[in-house]
Order: sequence, then C-alpha cells, then structure tokens
Amino acid sequence: MKQYKVMMRWSALCLAIAMLMQGCKDSSQKAPAGVPIDDIESLFDASFQAETATILSKKEAQNKNVSFATVRNPNRKLALMAKDGNAQLQPFYLKGIECGFWDTRRGGSADYDKVFSAYNQMGATVMFMIHWSDIEPRDGDFDFSYTDSIVETAKKHDLKIVWILFMHEQFDMPFLAEPEEQWMYNLDTRDGDNYAIQWVKYGDGDISKDIATQRAKNDSEIMPCYSHPEIYRRIIRMLGQLSARYADSGTVIGVQIGNEEHFSYQGEDADYNPYTLALFDKWKEQTGDTSWTRFKMDMVNAWFSHFTTVWHQQAPYQITMINPIGGTPEKGEKGIIDKTGTDATTFRDSKVDAIATMFYGTSAGKVWKNLDQVYNDNTLTAILRGFLC
Repeated sequence: MKQYKVMMRWSALCLAIAMLMQGCKDSSQKAPAGVPIDDIESLFDASFQAETATILSKKEAQNKNVSFATVRNPNRKLALMAKDGNAQLQPFYLKGIECGFWDTRRGGSADYDKVFSAYNQMGATVMFMIHWSDIEPRDGDFDFSYTDSIVETAKKHDLKIVWILFMHEQFDMPFLAEPEEQWMYNLDTRDGDNYAIQWVKYGDGDISKDIATQRAKNDSEIMPCYSHPEIYRRIIRMLGQLSARYADSGTVIGVQIGNEEHFSYQGEDADYNPYTLALFDKWKEQTGDTSWTRFKMDMVNAWFSHFTTVWHQQAPYQITMINPIGGTPEKGEKGIIDKTGTDATTFRDSKVDAIATMFYGTSAGKVWKNLDQVYNDNTLTAILRGFLC
C-alpha cells in the first residue's frame, strides 16, 4: 500500500473467502509430516499439505473455549464468530479501518486510546500495520513491547486486531529505519551485491543488485528475496513467533501476510536473484515446464501456503489474508501478472483464508467478474453470504 492509498479508510474485509472453495480443514484433519517447513526444500515437498484456519461447530468452539473461530453452522454455512461480554459466541462482521503507519505513526506517536475509542464507536476492527523490524529489530532478537502495547490498548476498548505485516520496506517510510540499515535486507552481501533482496531487471537489460541502485532508479520499495534460504527461514521463524505470541490473546484474530508482497512489480521484471533463478531451474526439472510466469505463480502459491501454515500451527483458529496489488492482477492485466506471479487464482491456490481489499478505481468491477469465474459458485456475493450468514 502506498502512502496515498492508505489514509484512514473503511475496508470491508473477507470480501471473498478462499477457504470456502479449497484447503480449509475441519477440526479432525491434520497436515502430514514432511520436510521441515523452515527448510526451503519444503516448497518442493509433494507430501506438504497447507494448514488453513480450523473450522469448528459452534458447540466445539464453545467447548474449546476459543474466543474467535470460523464456525460451520448446521445449515453448512460458515460464520466468523467471537465471544461477547458474556463469553457467548456471536456472529462477527469484520469491518476494518487501517492504521499504524502513515495515518498514525508519521510525525510522532499517536494517542491510540483516542484512536481506538473512535474505532469502538464505529464498530470497527483494527487493521494495524506493523513492519517486520517492529517485532524483530535485530536478527533473532524478538521484542514484542510495541505490539503488546497495541494489543492491550485494543483490549481496553473491546476491539479486535488483524495485523497487516509488512515484510518489504518503501523508501517513503520515515518512521522506520532506512532499508540500508535493516538487517533483513542486508543479511547476505557479497562483492557489493545484495543477495537478501529481489533483484530487479530494467528495460535496458540492467539488473539492480543492491538497495542504492534501486533507490537511484526511483523504485519505490525493497522486497526481501523469499527464495533465499536464510531469508525464507527467518520469515517462517518470525511468523511463528508472532502467531504464538497472540494465539490466545482473545484480541488478535488474524494477520494479513505482507502488503502487495509477491514478486516485485518494479522495473521490467523481477526477481533475478541467483537464489530465485536456482529455484526456477529446480522447478523446470520437476515440472518439465519452462514458463517464467508460471514458475512465479507456482512460487507465490508455495510461499504463501507455507506462510499461512506456520501461522496456523500456532494459531489454528485465526484467519490469514493476503491482498491484491490494487486489484490489477485480478482484473487480468497481463503485464502485472507476468511481473508478480499473481492473478485471480492466487487466493485460492495459496491456501490463505481470506482476501483483503485493495480494489481501486472504476475498473474494479473486473476484479469481481474474474474472481467469480475462479470460485465458480454463482456469484462472489453468494460466497460472501455463505461465509457470513
């Protein structure tokens, strides 16, 4: 989300629930053991089965004493449910307002008591934006003091939180340390080349291999190289730590994993990092295919199916989301699909639980049409009703 896109606004989340169609498990299902999920080789493990949010009956949810759950009603429809002040599960409509970055962190600390009091009056859910460095300022050194304070303030105002977790960094985030100073983007630098970030290819054939070049090229952001085994392992570790921290909080109900984060949409193409190219070679061997675009789509689905799984291993009843890149891949725009490896099928095939909103402009109607074709169950509105009713 760029700055101009994220000023405080309403977001009707859970616009489409991918787990309705594929991958969502009832409480009795378990994913098989395979290659450890923090090993990047697990991306190619045929025995891997993604773990999505566990569906419970209302009786099971009440007996398990969970504060938030996806419940299958006797009529087979799904509902998000949360406990009220009397510890009774009630239907929960996820109506979110974003905060935490440009709108409340720029220019100093916000009075979140005041902000969350207003959220409470509006009946909103807090879509709180945090950066990886907010919870892991140094490699392996986790500090949850900031997020703990947000959770405690939200709890005081009887609000629920969905984390919007940035793993990339934009050059217009003055409230964060510069990306040149962030350890996760500088974990592996050799001969001036930065192997920890996605390498962007430009129209003239040049490939940027460091942050300074991308900044000089007027790119907007730095993406971590998910294909780097050490970056990938640390993302898995970080997601596990964050989900475990708030699995039983009663306040955190889920996470949006990343923000417009797949393959970079900058330059002519991405990602030309050697680690990504090595995965491409392995993918070609396994599939017999040679399409760079299809490889990217498979990798995005593999990454996020693993990310959602590690979250649910610690927080099985919370929901995970990813968001479209302004809705452009979902509209079928080939250029952005080829760059990012995402389209209208990504939400289903990555096994995340829900689609978070990012649909802009008058052409956003194309998003609905293309998603309708993917989910192929009357209309997306019908899917919405099936989930929320």
